[in-house]
Amino acid sequence: MDTHEKMRLLARAAQYDLCGAGCGTHASRVRDDVGRWLYPAVLPDGKRVTLLKVLLSNACENDCAYCANRGSRDGARNEFRADELASLFDSLVRSGIAQGLFLSSAVCRRWC
Repeated sequence: MDTHEKMRLLARAAQYDLCGAGCGTHASRVRDDVGRWLYPAVLPDGKRVTLLKVLLSNACENDCAYCANRGSRDGARNEFRADELASLFDSLVRSGIAQGLFLSSAVCRRWC
């Protein structure tokens, strides 16, 4: 799976992680042309920034009944290498698309 396909899969899976009060609602998120989910957020000083919300992995070892990414659930699984995600995020920052990262992950001990 190429980087853009991973981004589509792992950004879509990240929509189930809840943002705090400083992030926009699902209605205010924006999906760009390559499938990245971008969320508005407000910093403590009132400044607004755009966050890229993505999972490092959706290949979870746990099977929590409430979780959309639980191990027993059918669906495509993948993960970013740390350097791969860092390079991708750096390119988004340099191009002015995102100013922050909301990163979460499934529980995956084999690479931790």
